[in-house]
Amino acid sequence: MCGMLAGGFGQFLASPTDLVKVNIQMDGKRMAEGLQPKYDYAINNVLILTQSFHRFVIFGSCICAD
Repeated sequence: MCGMLAGGFGQFLASPTDLVKVNIQMDGKRMAEGLQPKYDYAINNVLILTQSFHRFVIFGSCICAD
């Protein structure tokens, strides 16, 4: 039981941080192509993802019900 909870908590933390890492890596690719990066720094990326997540949680069920 404890192992299951520890694994769930670890995944709860790992998934969003992996998404931040991938977004920062893609910004590096964008800059190599001569384009402007979408995110200035990692905290900005986290804030934008948090806002998107809250919008999904609040309005996601309304969209799925249509």
